[in-house]
This record gives sequence, C-alpha cells and structure tokens, in this order.
Amino acid sequence: MKSYTSILLALLFTTATQAEASALKPTQKNTLTPLRVDQPVHRRVGMQEGQDLSRIAFQIHMPWASGPIELRFPEVLRSSMGYHFLDNYSSTIKPVNEWNGFPQWHKDETTGALRYDFKTPEGLRFRGTATPAPEEIRLEFTVVNETTQTVDRVEANCCLAFNDCPELAAKWHPENIFAVLDGTWQSFAAGTPTAKDIGRQPWFLSLRAEAVQTTPLPRVSPTWWMIDQHHTENLMGAVSRDGRHLVGYTWSVEPIGLMSNGGNPCLHTGMGDSPPISPGKSHTWWGKIYLLPNNPRELMKRYRADQKRWRGQKALLDGAP
Repeated sequence: MKSYTSILLALLFTTATQAEASALKPTQKNTLTPLRVDQPVHRRVGMQEGQDLSRIAFQIHMPWASGPIELRFPEVLRSSMGYHFLDNYSSTIKPVNEWNGFPQWHKDETTGALRYDFKTPEGLRFRGTATPAPEEIRLEFTVVNETTQTVDRVEANCCLAFNDCPELAAKWHPENIFAVLDGTWQSFAAGTPTAKDIGRQPWFLSLRAEAVQTTPLPRVSPTWWMIDQHHTENLMGAVSRDGRHLVGYTWSVEPIGLMSNGGNPCLHTGMGDSPPISPGKSHTWWGKIYLLPNNPRELMKRYRADQKRWRGQKALLDGAP
C-alpha cells in the first residue's frame, strides 16, 4: 500500500503538470482589443489622399490566426446633415465638425464585450457594441437623434480589414474573397470585367440586379469598378490561405453595394441607410462576423437564421409605441 506521503506527492505532481499544460495551451476563445485614441488626429493642409486619421476600431484575435483582423466601427459616418466622421483624409470630404474628444471604449471583463457611446458636436449620438462568442462576433450599432430636426438618413460604413492577419491578408488575390454572386457562393476572381480587363489591381463593387437600373454610380471609378455579376445575399466572406478557415460578414441593413478593396484586403457589407429619424428617436443595426471552419453551407445556415431574427427584432421596434 502506498504511503500517504507518496500519494500526496503524486497528486501534487499531476496538478502541476496539468497546470503547465494549461499554461502552454493556446487560448481557444475569440477576444477583442479596442484601439484607444487619447488625442485625435485632425485633418491638416498637406495630407495625402487616404492618409490615416484616428480610427474607431477594434481588433479580433482568433485562436487559429497568428495576427488579428480589424473592424473599423465605423470607417465613415454620414447623414443628411453631412459627414460626421471619416477615418482617412480626403480633400473632397470635410466633416461637419472636427472632434476634440473621441469615443472611449469600455470592456466587460466577464463577457469580453466592448462598447462605446459618443455624441457628436452637432447632436447625433451613436453607440457601438461588439460581443465575442466561440464562432462569431455579435455587433450592434445605434444612432440617436438628439438634434431638434429630423435626420433624413444615417449611414455607417464599417470596414472589416485583414492587413494584420497573415492567414487572411492575401493582397490582390480575389480568389480568397467570396460572395453569393448570381445565386452561387463563389470568389470575386470569377467577376467580370477582370483586373486584367480594367488594367489595374482588383477593387470590386457588386450590386443587386435591380439596383443597377437606378444607381447613380459609374460602372468604373478611379478606384473600384462594378462587376457584371450581382450579389443575391448581403453576405461576404474570406477564406484563409490554407483553405481551412472562413470569415463571414453581414449586417441587417444592406448598403447600395458590396465592396472589396483587394489591396487592403477588406469586406464591406453595410450598414445601409436608416429611415428618417425624428428628434429623440433612434435606429439600430445588427451585424455578425462569423469565424468558422471553411464550410459555406454552415455559414449560409447561420446567416439566414440571423437575418430572419433581425427582421423580427426590427418589426418589434417598428411596432413599439
């Protein structure tokens, strides 16, 4: 029979070994890190087109990736009042106001969720929330009209960028970027005209078939061009270089078109315009970043379930007194 001392030593050794193994095991959670801004970078004379300004953004760290992806939340905020925010310099776009302060992120240490709440000098309040889960990031964005006039529309354009994630940062490789084009989940490499046809690097815009008839957008701009194929779902995705992982991206309100800048590379699926917002009223968008094994069928299943749920949530809000 083993002595009490030997049994105790064996238990201590086993516990220590398990603790060491646990410490060496990589995290299996998706985690979020906010980009903090203490002193906003303002527009100034002599800046280059597209030069970075301060960003409202957070990074997503995934257990299977060696670097994070980033959501600019939003990249652009505009309304019928004008541009409230733009995180890169444009000589042709001047915001309604420059901000002396900047949105401050708050983190829930229990859930890992991030949130911020910020009021622009002109009286438009906006709130962003991102909550991590095992295979997704849940997004919510709300605008409250705290002005004295009705705002005809609000649009927040959010960019999901892969520059800092080696597994997804395949620049100028449209075969890694996917959407439901003409009813089929396929890569933008199938889009026409091709980059070779246009004579420059890929930067694609896809519209729904009915939107092509009424859009004021040109077929070819100095940066992007419109492909002949039409998306039939408000969903985009990126597949990792090894083909094992899939990042999907969607919002509850679709913009005029889906876009991917192949040099970033990035995904844009929303948010589309809000309806008019009266003084004191608000509008909410819901979104989702899916972090899955490369299984388009599972992605579509989750996407359709989320869109159905969001339509129900919107109906409830629209019916509220």
